[in-house]
Amino acid sequence: MNYYRSLFIKLKKNGRIELFKTHRDQPDDEVTLETICDKLIIHGTAESVADQLLNFQEQVGPFGTLLYAGKTGRIARWDGDR
Repeated sequence: MNYYRSLFIKLKKNGRIELFKTHRDQPDDEVTLETICDKLIIHGTAESVADQLLNFQEQVGPFGTLLYAGKTGRIARWDGDR
């Protein structure tokens, strides 16, 4: 959630809050961190994510590409070929 909080603050500060709007005429004050997390981020267990993706597809129609962006757990530092 820290990633989205940071992104939300930066976009709002620079007048780019429309990137988080669910429709073009949505008032800026309706775009909050909570609405972003509730409406625009698919997350949860594997079963929950599958259900959310199916629901999303029902709303928007078929889509060909799904971009996954995320971070889970701790990522160890790679030391290369030392």
